Amino acid sequence: MLISDMYLPASAILELVRTVGLTKQVTLYQSNGDKSQGSVYKKFQHIKPDTHLGDNRHSDYDQARSNGINGE
Repeated sequence: MLISDMYLPASAILELVRTVGLTKQVTLYQSNGDKSQGSVYKKFQHIKPDTHLGDNRHSDYDQARSNGINGE
């Protein structure tokens, strides 16, 4: 699963990740701020990932870890 808070439409985000080599079938969840608030991590507790990768210390690392997900 990809969780994105990027402003681009989902089709453009998928095209970007395909361009850099992602070939797996994935689900894209596009959010507008719920990563920053941490609510996206609560929403997906039933499929909790081992690790969440991101580029924002607060949204991708701190919020993930506060919800029991390893953030990098």
